[in-house]
Amino acid sequence: MLPTSQQRHRVVTPICGLAEIMLVRLRATATGEAIAATLTMSPANAPARSIYGGDLDPPERPSCTLARLDTHCEPGFVTLLQALDLNSDLPARPSLLPGTEER
Repeated sequence: MLPTSQQRHRVVTPICGLAEIMLVRLRATATGEAIAATLTMSPANAPARSIYGGDLDPPERPSCTLARLDTHCEPGFVTLLQALDLNSDLPARPSLLPGTEER
């Protein structure tokens, strides 16, 4: 039998700067907004944020590396935004490396 009470758990998750920028750009159109909604989660008492990286895989340590950014995340970011005729210019690199935040 499964427990019936809801328990709150604290999880440390990486935040992908590239994915957050991608979400802002996606939300500029109705189609993009629908895509953005599937790529986000809304933690309690916090704004919705991406649960995926620019390559549409979850951002996890230690897989969030410059090599992944170069070969997967940036190309995925560009491909998705270009497919929707949105701004696919890559942002500056310092803002892209993931940090951690407790949710």
